[in-house]
Amino acid sequence: MPESVDVINTLYENLFSVRFLHPGFGTPASNSLSQSIRVFPDQSTKRLFRDYGISYKIFNDLLVCYIRSRLFAPPATDLKVPFISFQGEIRIRLLLYSTRDFMDRTAVVATGKNQVYHFSNRINNVIGPDPFVSRPIDVYVAASDYSTGTIVQEGAQLFQALQHVFDSDNIAISDPAYWQEVLPVEQLVNNADLQETDSLELDDTCFAVIDIFNSGTTNNAYNLFVTGPDNQLRSPVYNLRFKSKI
Repeated sequence: MPESVDVINTLYENLFSVRFLHPGFGTPASNSLSQSIRVFPDQSTKRLFRDYGISYKIFNDLLVCYIRSRLFAPPATDLKVPFISFQGEIRIRLLLYSTRDFMDRTAVVATGKNQVYHFSNRINNVIGPDPFVSRPIDVYVAASDYSTGTIVQEGAQLFQALQHVFDSDNIAISDPAYWQEVLPVEQLVNNADLQETDSLELDDTCFAVIDIFNSGTTNNAYNLFVTGPDNQLRSPVYNLRFKSKI
């Protein structure tokens, strides 16, 4: 008589996703945005992933972070909770590295050791049904410096800096040698998302940082869990929209 075999099923569910909206990239694998950026957890996040059974994957324009889970109310399969409940406040930090191909196709600032794009679920920038992890468009201030690629808003219009603009040069935003109108007017990664690297205490120099927290959000659309003590997974989908150069 054959010996009995124990079958162990491991269940995973989406913790959250980030959708990259970028018209400069198509869906075929050869033209996918996932081929033009690199994403890695920082050191503390690697430990967090190990402790809580979390991992991530990029599929074309979607970054999916998933977690080992269990059924909340078996035999029902629609509600799930983490297999290991979060203890206290946690932060998932993902570092984004750009390639030349990404920069050639995208209206953004070439960040470095002094500045980095910072995205987070602790902001409140919901457009229609979609929560963005980029901040609302920064309002143009004449007495400010702007790097090449910066996007700002003036009145009801958006503008992109075509070259570095120094406030001391008194260059008007209507000067076509320095500024270009951006159409359509929509939510984009912009000047408000640029932060000083020193303030973020980064492990490494990178193009952008995504910080996702399990608490401290200002809008329920950003929460990882349904409100309550049980940590039912909401699996939110956050958005980032980039302006294409092409």
